[in-house]
Amino acid sequence: MLFAPLVVSTVALPWLFGASLLGCAVTTLAGLAWVGGAALLATRKARVDVVIPPEAELVLAEPHEGDDATYRVLIEGRGSLEPLLEYRDPALALIDLRRLRDELGLPVRAGWGLSQSALACSEQAAPATLRALEVRGPRWQAQGRTALAACLGSLFILGVTVFTFSKVSSPPTTLGRFLPLVFASLVALSGLLLLLLRIRVRISPEGIRFDTSILTLSLCPGELSEREILRADAVGACSRRPQHVLVQTARGPRSLPLCGPAAHAVTTAIVAEPARPKDSGVSWTPAARDRARPLEENPC
Repeated sequence: MLFAPLVVSTVALPWLFGASLLGCAVTTLAGLAWVGGAALLATRKARVDVVIPPEAELVLAEPHEGDDATYRVLIEGRGSLEPLLEYRDPALALIDLRRLRDELGLPVRAGWGLSQSALACSEQAAPATLRALEVRGPRWQAQGRTALAACLGSLFILGVTVFTFSKVSSPPTTLGRFLPLVFASLVALSGLLLLLLRIRVRISPEGIRFDTSILTLSLCPGELSEREILRADAVGACSRRPQHVLVQTARGPRSLPLCGPAAHAVTTAIVAEPARPKDSGVSWTPAARDRARPLEENPC
């Protein structure tokens, strides 16, 4: 999405300023190749056959270093590790993980900041207790560094353009002057938008409301009612650096792209109800329950 304005400008400006037919054709073909490559990468599918060894275990893999935001599930058995799942969204990864666990009957080694109780949370659990809170935070950890790189890139484009024009004796054309300015402006604008992009989460006893905001502009709003929220965990491909808030609801898991201290603040404001042990008395016959009731009322 960030590269789309640059591609559109590259394709459109030669046509608007009457460049040569060869230049227009080259830029148009380059733009079509970019769109085709992006569509191919977005729609491609792969099939992987994995042999499940005896006494295998599902592992929530974590990178040893870096800011990898990919949630990977591996299968471990007989000293080997085979990749099974790989997602950018922890909610999708958790849905498929539970499906594998239930269908294959394999144990799961916790990771990503999820405990065994979070992995075992069912859609029949009691609703969580919500405490009032409002936070705004970045959508991913490298957001500030990416914005800084974009601004420095725009300055680099302007510097190279000025240096090139100073070394050329012939005056540049209108397209030659205008194209670098458009590129530098678009790159700087994308960096500014990245720097201002935040996700806002508002928690009240009635539920959770969240949206993506740029200054006072609100984008992609959503909400969850208090009756369907079961628990929330700050998760990340590396558990030491949370990258999402994974909210488990009665309709399945939902992830919010919120990282850092803001993610921990949201999980603190959503208090999960402790799991209640099953009452063995529910399986008693009516006659046995009738005999046990007086003993419960008067144990002496």
